[in-house]
Amino acid sequence: MELVQVGTPDAAVLIAERLRQGLPRALVVHFVETLGVLGHASAGPALIEVGLPHRHPDVRAAAIRAVQACRPPGAALAIRARLSDPAPSVRAAAAVALGGLHDHDSVEPLFLVLDRHLYEAAPSLASLVQGDEIRRLTAYVGRLPFDVMSPALTELFAREDISERNKLDLVAQLQELGTAEVKVFLEDLADSIPAQGRDARVRQAASDAAMRIVD
Repeated sequence: MELVQVGTPDAAVLIAERLRQGLPRALVVHFVETLGVLGHASAGPALIEVGLPHRHPDVRAAAIRAVQACRPPGAALAIRARLSDPAPSVRAAAAVALGGLHDHDSVEPLFLVLDRHLYEAAPSLASLVQGDEIRRLTAYVGRLPFDVMSPALTELFAREDISERNKLDLVAQLQELGTAEVKVFLEDLADSIPAQGRDARVRQAASDAAMRIVD
């Protein structure tokens, strides 16, 4: 605990070296999570070399989260390799982490795993897609369960770098879908956007679209 409180790069190096020396499973998870809390890039090599390929899925998942927190060189590349991990929990952790790392090179791998029903990829994609990739992602609306896509849609509407036109087109797409859960989503979306400001027209369009959907 003293090392965690100190929180220095030297502390991270010492913990990483202890991780390399081998530990019981419970301690491995503790040490990996501690490195994530410290968040120093110097711990990255040990996490990538020891944590990510560990035989226990809970260690691999913890290592993914720690690598995301530490952001060492090669973090995204190492985590992308875990998208094909045999354990669902590890694949899910990898998909979430890649969104958090804002690594645009992960867009295509995330689309591939979304097609394989790794639904955690959807919100991560929503934070990464650009240009034509936005329509590629929104094309999943109606193809995947709405509760899978709704966090991704929330992320898209919240992004300041996505144009008003794209957002208005998405509102129209949702209105066409016309389900009760879409109606609730659009009502909540309208309530979340200030009446005055950048997305005022999106707010009005969402409110109007929700009113047109018959329960």
